[in-house]
Amino acid sequence: MKLAILLCALPLSACVVISVPIDETLNAVVSGVSEVMASSTADAPLCSPRFAFRSICIEYNPLVSVADFVPTVQSRLKQLQVDSMLYAPSAMPLACEVTLHYTATRGWSSHFTSSELQHYLGEAELTLRQSGRVISLARYQTSRLGYEKWTSTDVKMAPVVDELMCVKKG
Repeated sequence: MKLAILLCALPLSACVVISVPIDETLNAVVSGVSEVMASSTADAPLCSPRFAFRSICIEYNPLVSVADFVPTVQSRLKQLQVDSMLYAPSAMPLACEVTLHYTATRGWSSHFTSSELQHYLGEAELTLRQSGRVISLARYQTSRLGYEKWTSTDVKMAPVVDELMCVKKG
């Protein structure tokens, strides 16, 4: 489907008709707006910490195939001045008082720039435990319309990590 746009210059009495593919154009506009809106969240001032600890042990989840997921979470934790360490599922270090368990799934769709299927972060869940007890939980899920599906993992996960670790404002 194509959208015809009529541009007229009144003083010159001339008009130009531009025909653009509506699906690709709409997808590009929505993706761009979603990225800009979401990135303002990622760049927002850091929050007030909810917890007193400054170190978290992250249990590696081999079922998560989103390559940049753990580095993204670790980067946001570092911005919140919380150190993190990744450990194998059956080898939790004795010094780990606080652990982070995570799940994440990929979705598949064709991006507006290609007809090939590409993956994106579709859902994620972060669970923070202290001495085995859940102390905080935060989730990400692509919206029904999926406008933000092509935004980066760090733009999607920054507010989730903030929700997990921070006192809510207002």
